[in-house]
Amino acid sequence: MTERSGTSGGLPPDVADVLDLILNPDDPVHAALRRQVPHLGVTSRCTCGCGTAHFALDPAEVEPAPTGPGTVVAAEAQLFAASGECVGEVLAFARAGYLSWVEVCSWSDDGPGTAGLAYSTVARSPWAPLSGDVM
Repeated sequence: MTERSGTSGGLPPDVADVLDLILNPDDPVHAALRRQVPHLGVTSRCTCGCGTAHFALDPAEVEPAPTGPGTVVAAEAQLFAASGECVGEVLAFARAGYLSWVEVCSWSDDGPGTAGLAYSTVARSPWAPLSGDVM
């Protein structure tokens, strides 16, 4: 993965929308991560065209989520085609309780590779995440 650097004040709409979909406000860990979203900035995005975005956050601005030490997959959702076939997934990673990056993985060249396409796939899917669990 080749990345381009830069800083953004806030998140691009495609990334914010995906995080909004996969972070369940009824889950205490996800609720804590959702409180971090307004404080996130993008430091880099993958240049291959996928939806991967890395974040920066001032930890003095918001409390960490109770995810434990190290890096964890804090939220995930599988992406399904209209046929019901799984075509990829979206993963949100947290490091030491802070959102660190979101990754959009496609299992083929036909799957949704960008965060915007992943959002539309999850949003229209009858398997859309309701509990934050993998579908």
